[in-house]
Amino acid sequence: MSARSPASTFRLAPHGGSPRTTRPDRTATPSTPLTGSDVADTPTPGAGPGRPSPRACHTAGHSETTPTTRPDRTARWSPNLPTFDLVLKIEWSPFSPTSGPRSHLQSQPPDLVGRDVTAPAPNRVWTADVTYIPTGQGWLYLAVVLDLYSRRIVGWSMADEQKTPLVADALTMALRHRRPAPGVIHHSDQGGQYVSREFARICERHQVRRSVGTAGDCYDNAVTESFFATLECELLDRTSFATHDRARTAIFDFIEGFYNRRRRHSTNGYLSPHEHETRFYEYHEAA
Repeated sequence: MSARSPASTFRLAPHGGSPRTTRPDRTATPSTPLTGSDVADTPTPGAGPGRPSPRACHTAGHSETTPTTRPDRTARWSPNLPTFDLVLKIEWSPFSPTSGPRSHLQSQPPDLVGRDVTAPAPNRVWTADVTYIPTGQGWLYLAVVLDLYSRRIVGWSMADEQKTPLVADALTMALRHRRPAPGVIHHSDQGGQYVSREFARICERHQVRRSVGTAGDCYDNAVTESFFATLECELLDRTSFATHDRARTAIFDFIEGFYNRRRRHSTNGYLSPHEHETRFYEYHEAA
């Protein structure tokens, strides 16, 4: 049996038909290498009068001894075309939650506390903040005002919306019950309720000095945050409320019946806020 040609193979047609020739093997290497002129003279599909052969175009410009390589794809890019550079510009925004004091607000009060969590006497420095209570009827928001000397809650307010009247009612309650001297400091975070114009007018009317901490920094109001942690640990984690009214009643009993009168604090020498203030006034009256 003769050897098959490397350029073509034959197959027998079914049912005894005539054999047919398959497509030549393109990977086979011819016995004699072709030159550029031979390739140009070889008729190929797609070539015709006035139309160069694709093979001739591919091998044009190469010598007989230089192997044909793939075309350089980078040559498709023309240096005359315009180029564009993508530049990412990042600028500091005053509205960032951790960007520091918002100087773009003209009525922004300063920080008069500076993380000093002590006070020489009652009604000198108050701290305030807002938290939320989960109930079966939705969130119930609680705003408190805390005396920094004795850790007593001197004002509080609850509502189903977190708006300026919520914090204004807590401050109004503290002013009515405590009657501080002009110049008491009210320290809070930079919440929209505390930096609003309505709240600023209330503080100006009662000669309350507003103070706010750094935006997004809970350490500037750590004492009030500590009270919320006590409230959550000793009441909220142990009780669930179906309605807002039940939550109001339980929080009232916790603040006025337990926290202010019986809850001991290491800062007060393990005395309750009420006992700590009572000893302060007794000592100064005796002196």
